[in-house]
Amino acid sequence: MTETPPENPISLPLISLLKGVVYRDSHENAWRDLIDHQAAVADYATVLGLELIVDEAEGHAFLRQIEPDDDAPGLYLRELDIEGVDTKFIEQRRKLIGELLDQVMESRHIDTGSSGVKGFDRRYGLRRRPALVRFRILDPALEINGIDDLSLPAEQFARLDIDAATVFITENETNGLAFPPHPSAIVIFGLGYGLERLARVSWLSERRIHYWGDIDTHGFAILNRLRHHLPHAESLLMDRATLDAHRQLWTREPKDRRFSGRLDRLTHSESQLYETLRDDRLGERIRLEQERIGFGWVQGRLREISQQIASNR
Repeated sequence: MTETPPENPISLPLISLLKGVVYRDSHENAWRDLIDHQAAVADYATVLGLELIVDEAEGHAFLRQIEPDDDAPGLYLRELDIEGVDTKFIEQRRKLIGELLDQVMESRHIDTGSSGVKGFDRRYGLRRRPALVRFRILDPALEINGIDDLSLPAEQFARLDIDAATVFITENETNGLAFPPHPSAIVIFGLGYGLERLARVSWLSERRIHYWGDIDTHGFAILNRLRHHLPHAESLLMDRATLDAHRQLWTREPKDRRFSGRLDRLTHSESQLYETLRDDRLGERIRLEQERIGFGWVQGRLREISQQIASNR
């Protein structure tokens, strides 16, 4: 009889980390193995060109790319001047050229965590398309030479320090495009999983922040994550009254997007609603997507915010 070999103790945490963030409360087994074998997981991640980040105080861990060394050219592919070779030639043959570069370049100059045609630039130290922050200016008085819809590299957005008192953040692009006018305000939208781009925008800590996400377990997990960087952020249209008013528009949250862990940055009412959804007290995997909320309901809530701001002056 053949013995089954023991399972490698780093397999579960490593596979879980490669899929995304590992949370102490919702990935109990993976978290336990990760803490018990943290050094081994970190060593293996390094081989893949990744760095293990563990925050035991916050109860989460993730992998991130190891930045290429300082000797990297730091140029866009289009900027390379190679006699007899145009950059279009390289673009059309990146797979083949990548195989050749792997043979001749020193390994310390190669970002092994990036591969394939899409990872070509990062793998060989070339500059990549910058991560953008898209926003609309909701107050005509703040428009920049008549322009109210802009997309800026995250670093430039951090330096902008626009003179808006209120910043709305919404994941859905259509919501951002249709967001109603609002005095002294902008709306940031379409970031998706790139919410961390706002972490280095220091001037946001001095603004009123309202986050509008889906009313589901995943939406509240994102809100909780945002408050790691912007603890004063308030939720918008993520309340029980909004959910109940749109009962006929409820859908089911995908199983693979559900979050079931502990969220310690929610208010009391937010926690109550999150737990109600998490525990299926209203039905199986109930959710209300932000784009299903009536536009009149949105406008009404924004008027309430304007009135609250005016009364506090």
